[in-house]
Amino acid sequence: MTTPFRLLSLPCAPLKRVIQCFDLRELVACSVLSKRMNVASRGAGFRYDFFVELNGNFLRVYRYMDNTFFFNLDDRINYLVVQNPRHREQARWSNLGLSTGEWLSRILHVTNYQQFQLYIGDAPTIDMNCRLLFSALSEIKSVSVITLQNETNTFVQKVIDVILPKTSTFFIQTHHMSKKELQKMLIQNLVSLEIYCDGLRFQLDDLLMTNATQIGVNPAHLSGKDLNRYFKHWMALNSNSRMEHFS
Repeated sequence: MTTPFRLLSLPCAPLKRVIQCFDLRELVACSVLSKRMNVASRGAGFRYDFFVELNGNFLRVYRYMDNTFFFNLDDRINYLVVQNPRHREQARWSNLGLSTGEWLSRILHVTNYQQFQLYIGDAPTIDMNCRLLFSALSEIKSVSVITLQNETNTFVQKVIDVILPKTSTFFIQTHHMSKKELQKMLIQNLVSLEIYCDGLRFQLDDLLMTNATQIGVNPAHLSGKDLNRYFKHWMALNSNSRMEHFS
């Protein structure tokens, strides 16, 4: 027979200590019970970073560099599966009452995330309004976006538009990028920007409009003459005076 325990009746310090004994599944589950429990869960001091995968109707959230837990949301039938492969445990939560974007926001916020990687697979249909999917996210220290699609679709463009203003370090790997999309990234006041794109034509005009402190581009079609012209602009403070590193 279980005995009811009034968890929220505890003083702040003991409550924090109890919550710190939760695993990731218990932490997320308790955070949706009430606003007060959500605040208490965030205040417990957990810090996790995540790998987020968007693929078809599914959104999967993995602990970054650690496969001990992942969350699998199916947008069509509105359920969440929480798995711990290491201990072969699985829990299935139905009738969630939260949208996919709200779940993603809740998982990331309650774990005080600092960075996450986003992988965009085959034509995501999940929460196509990505502004709702990502707009609730606060400032993110570091974001990596990887998409292996041959053409940059509208969804990927919207994801980048929403996430870019929220981060200071941005990495993207893709097979295709238009000139407009490239320039939209270059003008952001980022600390670090890395772009890897097979079909990219990065030229002197693009370099002159960068605002990042550190920038890496592959491939970059710049000749020695182009670099010499850029350095003259840079030394005369006519271009990005913030730049410290270019590769």
